[in-house]
Amino acid sequence: MAWAHALPSHRHVARRFLGSLAILAAVIAAGTTGYILIEGWPFTDALYMTVITVTTVGFREARTLSPAGQLYTIAVVLCGVGAAAYALSSLAAMLASGELSRLVRGHQMAHELGSMTDHIILCGCGQTGSCALRELQASRQKVVVVEKDENICDELSRHGVPALCGDATLEAVLEQARVRHAKGLITTLPDDADNVFVALVARELQPALTIVARATHQHNASKLRRAGANRIVPVNEVAGHHMANIMLFPNAIGFLDQLMGIEQPDIGLREVRVPPRCSWVGTTLAQQNIRATTGLTVMAIRHADGRMTINPGPDCQIAADDVLIVFGSTAAAAAVCRSLQHAP
Repeated sequence: MAWAHALPSHRHVARRFLGSLAILAAVIAAGTTGYILIEGWPFTDALYMTVITVTTVGFREARTLSPAGQLYTIAVVLCGVGAAAYALSSLAAMLASGELSRLVRGHQMAHELGSMTDHIILCGCGQTGSCALRELQASRQKVVVVEKDENICDELSRHGVPALCGDATLEAVLEQARVRHAKGLITTLPDDADNVFVALVARELQPALTIVARATHQHNASKLRRAGANRIVPVNEVAGHHMANIMLFPNAIGFLDQLMGIEQPDIGLREVRVPPRCSWVGTTLAQQNIRATTGLTVMAIRHADGRMTINPGPDCQIAADDVLIVFGSTAAAAAVCRSLQHAP
């Protein structure tokens, strides 16, 4: 797990451990220097004597000590044993808090993020964000989560999800999430003001980014749009509208829920983009026989010029950069997308 801004308790534990190591190193360096100056020993003997004194292992002395050297050894013992004990207690605190494993996972995640491109950044992984994450994972999208809650970050990390534990409204955090190389950003923070700020910062960093924002209150939708969000989802209005329609038109809404994969996540609407250099370009739906070969039903086609053809007939011709809106197995749709992208 890569943490853009570790929480204070973890920063304290890490600083304590690094500080204790610095103190221990300083004691060893000072002890070695003292034996060289007082006893006139070579560096190797002085270092050996300092280490066995600090660690209290009880090995034989490197050389016979003078009275001054004996007094100096007492001082090294008093200082060194305390420093070593402090370092061990700091290490134990890191192990107990899980900070050491977090640091290791952080290095691994930082390496993974360093080369990530064409991904989606999900800001906030509460109830709304976790639902969005499941959908993105079902579609095999590369996702980086930005979340403040360390427990959520830990859980995501255990499941192999790249997670930055930090404030998504900060430019540095979005930079660490590689927003300049992302294809999209979803912000589901509970505070509309935070979502506005995330959209504003992300749009400034990546002008071509697709931004989808949650709005708790409808009157904030215009602010999100001015901040740079492409699409705004007013969660309360959408939920209320959906609930009323379920009561009024249960069969129609049930069908829509099935189309969206709410009841069966492995079946739903998906998009299939037709690349310019593809065998489908210039052919008709009948010639490709998509339903028979893939099990997918073409519900509509969004053409490159923006026109939408609903329920296209078998003679409808497929053009470059058309987006076929299909219904069926999400796995089958993903397989078709991959085959078209890698087709010669």
